[in-house]
Amino acid sequence: LDQTPWLYEAKRLEGEALLEQARAAQDPIRALACLERAEPVFEAALRLAPSDPATALGHMKAQVERLSWELASGHSGDASLDRCRALLAQVLALAPGEAEAKAQLARALGRWAELRPPQAPATQAAFKEAEALSSEALAQAPEHPTVLAIRITLLLSLGNKGAYGEDEKRMSWFQAALDLARAAQGRHPADPAFAALIAGACMRQMTWEIHMGRTPWASFDAGLAQAQALR
Repeated sequence: LDQTPWLYEAKRLEGEALLEQARAAQDPIRALACLERAEPVFEAALRLAPSDPATALGHMKAQVERLSWELASGHSGDASLDRCRALLAQVLALAPGEAEAKAQLARALGRWAELRPPQAPATQAAFKEAEALSSEALAQAPEHPTVLAIRITLLLSLGNKGAYGEDEKRMSWFQAALDLARAAQGRHPADPAFAALIAGACMRQMTWEIHMGRTPWASFDAGLAQAQALR
């Protein structure tokens, strides 16, 4: 590793640049093309530095991004989800305490489950696994902004689809997401992602309050205030 730092780091940076291009893409075809190029780049970096956890994590993040775009394109994403699991094992073999890797698999599972029938056993099992992984990641890295954002997003997904047929449980997930998003905003006031997550949580909470015959105005006002702050 010490003999070729510039070479493997250059490869890792190339892979990370392709990952960022995919995230910024406006359509699945372009995003997936970037991720197809990123895959062998990360693999080459890992061959040069097989003990580098940052490279392994970058590789996993690219695969999670690929899964997201495959799902957006109407594909099942099953093979990519299996690949995400394998890459998590690779990261944890190098860095057992790597919280973000666990959160990234939780993200992948949550996105996969969101597009499945909510009452299906496989959907509920995926949500359960994602919740456990994101909870463990948050316990390990409670200040990590990515871990926080993934946990909040997953809590919203649990309220949206994971609490199938259980309105009170659904509302408890939305409230948990809102509480965590507000706490995260307090820790990271310069990060606009948490204001957006607060607004989203309030809007979902408001929608289900209306559905359940409850007064939604407090949720509406809180969500509107966050949305206006983002302008």
